[in-house]
Amino acid sequence: MPVNDGSKVGMMDPAYFVGKKILLEWINGLLKLNLKKIEETCTGAIACQILQSIFPGKVPMSKVNFGAKYDYEYVKNYKVLQNCFGKLNVSKHVPVDKLVRGKYQDNLEFMQWFKSFYDLNGGAAEDYDAVEARARSKNVPKPCFDTPSSSASSAPARRRPATRKAVIKETTKENKTSGRPAARKKAANSSSQDSASNAKLQEANEKLVRQVASLKIEVESLQNAAATKEEVSNDASVKLALDGLEKERDFYFKKLRDIEVYLQELGEPDELEGPAKDVVQKVFGILYATDDDDFEAPAATPEKAAESPTRLPAAIVA
Repeated sequence: MPVNDGSKVGMMDPAYFVGKKILLEWINGLLKLNLKKIEETCTGAIACQILQSIFPGKVPMSKVNFGAKYDYEYVKNYKVLQNCFGKLNVSKHVPVDKLVRGKYQDNLEFMQWFKSFYDLNGGAAEDYDAVEARARSKNVPKPCFDTPSSSASSAPARRRPATRKAVIKETTKENKTSGRPAARKKAANSSSQDSASNAKLQEANEKLVRQVASLKIEVESLQNAAATKEEVSNDASVKLALDGLEKERDFYFKKLRDIEVYLQELGEPDELEGPAKDVVQKVFGILYATDDDDFEAPAATPEKAAESPTRLPAAIVA
């Protein structure tokens, strides 16, 4: 018998408008199972047996695991299905990576296609025995022979709904029997339960308020500590900067003082002659220059220069 591979079944085909309820009834009736959700078909075992019902003897049911619980076990079932598709020249792509996740939409669409494929190829034989067909499979589930028609026919007759008059009469009778004290007792119990519940809620609310207040105090304390730490850090950095400036000032002051002493040892500029006189005068002019440029170098001998304090040059004072 030539195989209709269902390649012409597109997404707008009526097959993809079949609901999950119809699909579940079809699967459970065909395979004598009791599936509750379409997602239960994600193991691949259901698809294998449906294919086996259409083409008896073409699917090695001994390799199909109906008790598969993990993804890698599902994949093995789908490999059996794909091998059979290849032998039957069915070009349908099986999205294994999506089906094994157990998502509703993916498995619904696959079963919708399988229902169409089943119908296009004539379906199963009238005497197809699903229980016997999967007897050699792994972890065979218990069969369920109840079908919607049989369960409906075998169900006991339902009790006729009571009339409005009978309901009113029964209610009146119960009220007379029970009396008002029971109703009052019930109301009192309900009121006491509400009071206890309100007390617990109030207690929980007060506890939360205390916790929030405690957290606020803790946050403020941490903020103050952080501010203090920052101030100390800033003070330390300023002190380090001042220490560095003082060291630099002392260094250059010592250099200038050494130059001054050396020039004074050479003698007064008036006593010198030639280029040396001009150089000494210019250097003294630089050392003792002020903002107003009206300061004159004091006359001092080398002995006095060593004993008396020296004026700080303008460059250092600035």
